[in-house]
Amino acid sequence: MDINSTQALLSDLWPAIGGVLGGAATIVVAIKGFGGKILDGWIDNRFKTSLQRVQNEHEKAIAHLKMEIDSVLAARVKVQEKQFGIVATAWEKFSEMFVAVASALTPVQTCL
Repeated sequence: MDINSTQALLSDLWPAIGGVLGGAATIVVAIKGFGGKILDGWIDNRFKTSLQRVQNEHEKAIAHLKMEIDSVLAARVKVQEKQFGIVATAWEKFSEMFVAVASALTPVQTCL
């Protein structure tokens, strides 16, 4: 093939090549336009799903911690109630003992 026949072949094929390239460019732009929206929607959906999963995990963790705190506080309140009862009983016994000792010392003090 000589150079003239190659140039003639290219000049005959050039409009077809241009049409194919132009069509391909149009298809690429269309895919980017519509595909971008689809891709953005897919990414948003993935993000929302992931965010919901993380929020659910955090809510479970928070609920678990609240239960632990409530159980610890309930146990602490029970212990404090028992301590308060013991202190009240001890104070009552101390008062009875003070009265008994004071009663026993009163005759001794009157004799002196």
